[in-house]
Amino acid sequence: PVKAALIGVAANVGLKIVLVGSLAQVGLAFATAVGAWINLLLVIGFAVRAGYLDFDRALTRSLAKFIACGAVLGAALWLAARFAASHFSTLSALRDEAAFLLLIVVGALVYAGSVLLLFGRGWLSSLVRG
Repeated sequence: PVKAALIGVAANVGLKIVLVGSLAQVGLAFATAVGAWINLLLVIGFAVRAGYLDFDRALTRSLAKFIACGAVLGAALWLAARFAASHFSTLSALRDEAAFLLLIVVGALVYAGSVLLLFGRGWLSSLVRG
């Protein structure tokens, strides 16, 4: 885990140095995301190698369902952003805020609905009960 964290931080800092000039804040955010993903993937790899994590059928199915939920969410947010761009363009004030609020509401509803549809209420209640 320490090795994974150090490699993730090194990737994060290295990318920030490279991207801050050309992409400004977007480059900083992107570098942070890449560093976090590298850290996560390395921790998962180390856990599998040490025998702490087994990619069995249930885990693989759950991961596939979450990927499907993410794809549905991405499509819904893309469509909502296009809708907001065309319908909120007449607003002079608070146009961006209205679009952002629409994306929040659409995102929450679509993701919650897709998780409930793919996993069912029993899975969600067992997750809440812990």
